[in-house]
Amino acid sequence: MGCTVSLPGRWRYYLAALASLIGASTVNWLATQTRTANTTVAEPLLSYELDKLFRSARRPNVDMGAERAEAERILMMSSSHNGVSNDDRAYLVQQVAATAGLSLQESERRVDASLRTPRRPLPARVAARS
Repeated sequence: MGCTVSLPGRWRYYLAALASLIGASTVNWLATQTRTANTTVAEPLLSYELDKLFRSARRPNVDMGAERAEAERILMMSSSHNGVSNDDRAYLVQQVAATAGLSLQESERRVDASLRTPRRPLPARVAARS
């Protein structure tokens, strides 16, 4: 036997508004958690480089967190002993072309410029977390 609560007219509206606010804040919180999961600890160190890489005259209204995080990991490999593989470089050129709406030649120029940029080693506290 279920329990039914009968509320006076305006209380139903208050309860509906409260439920809507709780639902909206939950959706907003979940979106923030997803966006945070796509970033890495080195993002602040490479954020300007990533901005230059994906800069575009058209601004798509999409979250580019995953693309930026992936590009960041590839760029971080450029400072390793082995550097960036040809496959990773080609993939990054394609990603930049698709995301920024650039020609392959312009994307290649941007990627090569980013890969040539000297990087400072990660601070010890950041390197320990990654």
